[in-house]
Amino acid sequence: MTTDQKIDLILQELGKMNGKFEGKFDSLDGKFNGLNGKFDNLENKFDKLEGKFDKLENRFDKLEGKFDKLEEKVDSMDQRLQKVETKVDRLQEEFMSFKNQTDDNFNYTNKLINQAFEKISENITYQDKVTQIERIIHSRPRPKTFS
Repeated sequence: MTTDQKIDLILQELGKMNGKFEGKFDSLDGKFNGLNGKFDNLENKFDKLEGKFDKLENRFDKLEGKFDKLEEKVDSMDQRLQKVETKVDRLQEEFMSFKNQTDDNFNYTNKLINQAFEKISENITYQDKVTQIERIIHSRPRPKTFS
């Protein structure tokens, strides 16, 4: 084989290798472009998720504000309830005092009524005795009077 033939053979081999290399490079370039597309797609999905997260964060902030307002209302209602409980306790004390006073008045009135009934009973007994004595007196024969 001549030198020119050897050079041609080497050039042919280099051409084949260059073709293989270009094919592999094109294949890798395609794969890289595919990965770039996938990365862009993932980046878009991440941006969407980030937007959703921001919306959720805003909702959470709003809910937190509402919760704070509800907490203030609960505290206010708790204070009102304590005031009402204090008033109820005071009214209960007043009622018990009134009830005790009423019970005392009722007992005293009952005592007076019982005493009055005893007096009436004594009077009736006395009146019955007087009536019996009068009957005895009127039922006796009268002495004859001389005229």
